[in-house]
Parts: sequence; structure tokens; C-alpha cells
Amino acid sequence: MRAVRGVGDFGIRKAFPASTQKSIAIKNGWVTRDALGEWHVNCLAIGDGWTMGVMTRYPVSLGYEYGAKICRDVASQLKS
Repeated sequence: MRAVRGVGDFGIRKAFPASTQKSIAIKNGWVTRDALGEWHVNCLAIGDGWTMGVMTRYPVSLGYEYGAKICRDVASQLKS
């Protein structure tokens, strides 16, 4: 999943420099749960010798980008 591009390319990988991003495999998922009024956004990344996953749920009014930012921010904090 190192070749993911476009709308699915967000989250954990974006917390790393562009030169490192190419070697990180990702699998992201996002869906609205209308009955709950929530977004469910999940991010998985696999690097050389490590894996990281972030799962989040939040109000649908905050939009998809909010979840992508949570994944990126968690990765930024953990990698430092």
C-alpha cells in the first residue's frame, strides 16, 4: 500500500518528511455513521520496523478532514 495516492493518502504518513513517506505503507478508512451522527476514521501505517494505528470517532459536522488531521497529529507526537 505504498502506492496509495489521492483522497486515500492522508493521516499518519503525512507526519513524515516527503522523502520518508514513499517507504511507508498505509491503509486508511473513513465512513459516516448517520444513525450516530459520527465520522469513523481509521489510519494504519507500516514503516521499516514499526506499525502505527489510529482510530477515531467524532461528530459528522466536523468533516472528514478533521479525522485526517487527528491521525497526522497523533503520528507527529509519537514519532518525536
